[in-house]
Amino acid sequence: MKKIATLLALTLVMLTGCKSSKSAASASAQKSGLSDVSFVYHAVTRGTIMDITITEKDTYPYKGRPGSEDEDIPYKETNAKDWDALIEETKKIDLTTLDALEAPSKKHQFDGALAATLTIKANGESYATHTFDHGNPPAEIKPLVDKIIEISELEKK
Repeated sequence: MKKIATLLALTLVMLTGCKSSKSAASASAQKSGLSDVSFVYHAVTRGTIMDITITEKDTYPYKGRPGSEDEDIPYKETNAKDWDALIEETKKIDLTTLDALEAPSKKHQFDGALAATLTIKANGESYATHTFDHGNPPAEIKPLVDKIIEISELEKK
């Protein structure tokens, strides 16, 4: 009986401890009113495609040729410090106005630049920009886009 009580107490302590040990990144997102956040950056032209998907736990960067399925999509864990930086940049943006942002240039319209979009999923909603030139996003989202590309490490390759 004593062993059962000890085992029960230990189980209760472990369950309570695990529930309260949320990551700092998750706490940061929750304090900002954001939950279930993910970032999808997509840039494409006739010869190149760049897809970056970042969640709190995982980062999936991909750069290749449209239609080529010979490469596996790489995966890496999202660093908590990088995630916090993304959340901080996101807090500076009114997500409901993403679709109203004006692209500062239009080179993507004649294949002068990759045509890029940013989609932020948060709180069960999806917020997306209109197409802009890769490397020249609207000023309001430039720090966020730059951080997404930096985390992906695709520009280093």
